[in-house]
Amino acid sequence: MRPGVLLVRPDQHADPLELELRDHGYPVYRHAVVAIEPVTIAKDELTALVAEHWDGVIVISPNAAREFHSQLQDPQLNWPQARAYFTVGPGTAEALSPLAQQPISWPAGEHNSEALLEFAELEQLEGQKWLLITGENGRDLLPEALRSRGAEVKICACYRRLPTTDEVTTAEQDWHQHVTVIMVSSAEQAKLFFQALSTAGQEWARNCHWIVPTGRIAEQISEFKVAAAQIHEARSALPSALVKTLLTLPSIEPKVKTAMNTEKETTPATTESPRKSQSSNIFTRVFLVLIVVSLAVLAAGGWWVWQQQRSFNAATQADIDAVNQRLTSAEVATSSTPAQDPAMIEAEVERIRELVNDRLDSERAARERSLERLAARHEDALATVQEGQSQMARQLTRMHEQLRASELRHGAQGPVLEAYELVNLAIQRLNFDYQRNTAIALLAQAESVLTESNPETYQLVIRQLRNDQELLNELPEVNTQAIVMQLLRLQTAVRELPLVTSLQPEAEKQSDDRSELSNWRQNIASAWDSFSSDLIKVRRHDGLPMHLDSDQRALLFGRIELQLQIAQQAALNHHQEYYQATLTEVLHYIDQYFATEQSSVVQFRAEIVALLELSIEPDYPNRLLSHAMLRDLVNEMREQRSANGGQ
Repeated sequence: MRPGVLLVRPDQHADPLELELRDHGYPVYRHAVVAIEPVTIAKDELTALVAEHWDGVIVISPNAAREFHSQLQDPQLNWPQARAYFTVGPGTAEALSPLAQQPISWPAGEHNSEALLEFAELEQLEGQKWLLITGENGRDLLPEALRSRGAEVKICACYRRLPTTDEVTTAEQDWHQHVTVIMVSSAEQAKLFFQALSTAGQEWARNCHWIVPTGRIAEQISEFKVAAAQIHEARSALPSALVKTLLTLPSIEPKVKTAMNTEKETTPATTESPRKSQSSNIFTRVFLVLIVVSLAVLAAGGWWVWQQQRSFNAATQADIDAVNQRLTSAEVATSSTPAQDPAMIEAEVERIRELVNDRLDSERAARERSLERLAARHEDALATVQEGQSQMARQLTRMHEQLRASELRHGAQGPVLEAYELVNLAIQRLNFDYQRNTAIALLAQAESVLTESNPETYQLVIRQLRNDQELLNELPEVNTQAIVMQLLRLQTAVRELPLVTSLQPEAEKQSDDRSELSNWRQNIASAWDSFSSDLIKVRRHDGLPMHLDSDQRALLFGRIELQLQIAQQAALNHHQEYYQATLTEVLHYIDQYFATEQSSVVQFRAEIVALLELSIEPDYPNRLLSHAMLRDLVNEMREQRSANGGQ
């Protein structure tokens, strides 16, 4: 069994160090002896700091980076411009880099102010302006050293540390039983923590293993009479470095004191039903099978439409080749027999045109039917997936109610299992259905269950459940309603867009030759000239000129409108792949068939491109820290039940 680890550090949402420790199987206990309180900077002062171009900016701690960045968000300001950014260690650089988005330097050896002052860039500072972002009552070493080297130093204190050691004695007994490793990354916090312990607690702390970043923290802990063999220095304050140091320690047996004798336990532990687990696995497999079947149906439909398109193109090309061949034969015959009746030639041309139009009409009708069948299959697949989700949700609800009733009959372990199931369900709602509000409600219900059961025992889990709710509340939502409204507006504007000039129907170029029967000789001559010019065009361009009649234009507009409707449904259901595929096809039609030099088409296309770049899938976390804490409690209960022979 892994030893318990106590983290002495301020509360943070989803602390990466705690997550990494739990991923390695360590039970984690966390306690904050210092609370971080922001210090408000006047807007005029903040604006002046940002407007100044500094020779160097030094950020002392991750809290300084986060609090300064938080105050920049209200007036929408950027980080100050500087020739170089510095931190005292990689932990602060890791927190600062995504916020400031600037190159950052820090000491490679020891991570403290002394090592930073050894940089060559900090040796000659005459006439330079430097900004120091820190907290109140920090060390004076760095600003005094910079001033002594000729720099003008501006100190920006954006937070203060408030000691909170009142609850140390309350949680101390639990640590004596489970904790053998203590992690702390601040000398000030280590001192406050040790001084808040009772005499027995200090003796326990001296027997624990301490993991700290290299530097003066180890010297501070040595003053508490902790043996040097019990102090282990990590290369930096990064979570990876601290965990790596912990993993390299020799095997540590957890020092656990028995809180009460087993004879006093009067309530038997609940046993989990294997049938419920099997049922849950069956429904999970059914759900996955439904998804695979739906994808297969969509893929088969797309393949079938592609095959129909290929056959349509082949048949159309064959018809065009046949028409070209007949026109070529007609041209040869016309050149050899110039006295042939123009009326017969005109009738042959009309017959060929009717044949081509009939073929195009039949192929268009077949394509429309195939598109309708594909849309129907797509709707059926979506309905099947939704029905599977609904069935699984109902089954999970029934299983949850049965499990809750069983656990309520079997004693104190029921609330933990019930809260664990609620958090599991919240993660599913968050990652599969993107229902943030439902996930928050489930987390609140889990918090209520633990609060009503035993708030003192589960106070850490309850606190983390509240933190996870706050984290989800702060996440931005994708405004799908606005996207759908914009797509609907574009859908109504499709039929107003102008087509490419070459695809527009030809204006009536000929006069009504048949209106005057008395002028029949001139009519025959005009028909012959028109036919001859068409033959010349066929011979030069190797094909008939392509124009869209009213039915073809209606089909094109209908296709674009259908794609915009599918994009609306995809946006409402957060289906990024369908959303992008439909808008990409709309762009293809716009570029190929419409007059892209017209302002209305340019505006329409720009809006489609802007919508295509939007992400409609919310960026929600795929795991929560409260889930990991509840999972550890459930595993601990199972181990205790196994140790007691299943009783």
